[in-house]
Amino acid sequence: MSLSNINPDLARRALSVEDYYAQRLLSATAAWYNPALTTMRANDVTLRPDTIYLGEQGGVPTWEHAAFDVGRYRQASELYRQGKIDDDRLRFSPWLMPELEEQAKYQNDVYKYGRQAMSQYRSASGVVTVGDSSAINVIQILGEVLGTAQRNYSLEQAVTTVATPNLSLSVDTWQGFAASQDVGEGVEALVKKGRITRTEYLLKKDVGHIMVTDEAQLRADRDLFSTHVNHAVQDLRRLKNTKIATELEAATDVAAGDWAAFTGEHNTRDPVEDIGGIADTIELNGGAANTIASHGRPLRDFNTNSHIVGSQAPAQTTNFGARTQGGIAGLPGFTWYIDNLLTNTMVTVYDKSAVLLMQGPVRTAQYRIEPRGLDAYITRDYNLCRVIDSTLIRNLTGVSA
Repeated sequence: MSLSNINPDLARRALSVEDYYAQRLLSATAAWYNPALTTMRANDVTLRPDTIYLGEQGGVPTWEHAAFDVGRYRQASELYRQGKIDDDRLRFSPWLMPELEEQAKYQNDVYKYGRQAMSQYRSASGVVTVGDSSAINVIQILGEVLGTAQRNYSLEQAVTTVATPNLSLSVDTWQGFAASQDVGEGVEALVKKGRITRTEYLLKKDVGHIMVTDEAQLRADRDLFSTHVNHAVQDLRRLKNTKIATELEAATDVAAGDWAAFTGEHNTRDPVEDIGGIADTIELNGGAANTIASHGRPLRDFNTNSHIVGSQAPAQTTNFGARTQGGIAGLPGFTWYIDNLLTNTMVTVYDKSAVLLMQGPVRTAQYRIEPRGLDAYITRDYNLCRVIDSTLIRNLTGVSA
C-alpha cells in the first residue's frame, strides 16, 4: 500500500493513540530501579540490569518500560568529570526511550532559555509534551541519586552485595561431608552426602519522605526542595550502613586487649597474632579470612603498634574518615574497611562472602498536594543485611581504649 492511499482520519487516530500513551508515560509520578547487575526475569519480563523503569500496578512494578540506564549515566558522569564529554551528553545519553529523551531536552532548554522562548519549539517539533513532565523529574532525581560517586560511608563495600528486582531472596547454604579415610582392601566405603539448606529472606524497606510548602520555597534563598531531597537520600545511606554495622557487631565476641598499651618500650599485644587467631578459626570452619571492619581508632592503634612498625619507627601518616585500606603491613590478602559507625573498641574479622547485603528495588515518587500547597518526595529502598554463616565471622573486643 502506498502512503498516498492511507486514510488521513485513520492516520490522525493512530497518532492520537500514540500520543495518549506517550502522555501517560510522561505523566507518571513514580519510577522503579532494578539494581541487579545481570539480566534477570521478574513478572515474566526480562529485565535490563541497573536500569530505572516506568510502570506499576497496585504499587508493584510491572517492569514494562525501561527508561533510564543508570550504568551508562555513571560512565557519562565520570567522563564529564574528566572533561571528555559535554554536559548535554551527560544529561541525555542514559535515556532509553526517545519520547522521554526529547522531553528531557525540551525541559532542559526551558530551564536554560525560558518557557516563552521555547513556545514555538513545542508546536513546530511535533514533540508530545505535558509541561513539566513528572516522569522526567522523578527519573532524573533517582538517576542522580543512584549515579553519584560520592560516598560518606564504607560499609556497603565491606560486605557481599546481591541485587534482586524482587522483594524476597532465597539463599542456598551447602553443608559438606567427610570422605572415608584408610578404606581397607575389598571394603566398600560408606556412602555419604552433603546437604543444601535454602533460606528465604524477606527484604524490608527504608523510606525517605519529605514535604515542602510553597511559602517555605518562596521565602528561601536557595533550592529548599532539592536540599531536602539530598538530605533524605544521604540519611537513607546512613540507615543502610548502620544496619550493616549492627549485623557485623552481632557476631561472636573474642576478648583481646588494648593494642596501644605498652610494656616497657614496646606494645604489649601483637595485633597480627590477635587477628591471626581469628583467621585460623575461620579457616578451620571452611572459610577464608579476608576482610576487617572497624572504627578508625583501632586502625590507628594498629598502624602505630611497635610489633607492626618497630620501636624506632617514625610517626605514621594518619588518615581520617570512611575509607578502604589494602596492603596492610603483616596482613597480606586482607582489606580493611574503616567507618566510624562501628564501635571504637573492637574490630570485626570475617570472610566477606559470609555477610550479604541484599539490595532490592528502589521506588521513588514526586507528587503535589495542590489544596495544601505542598511539593512532596518519597523514596522506598528495599534491602536487608544478614550474616549467612556465623562460623566465618568474629569480633575482637577491647583492642582499643
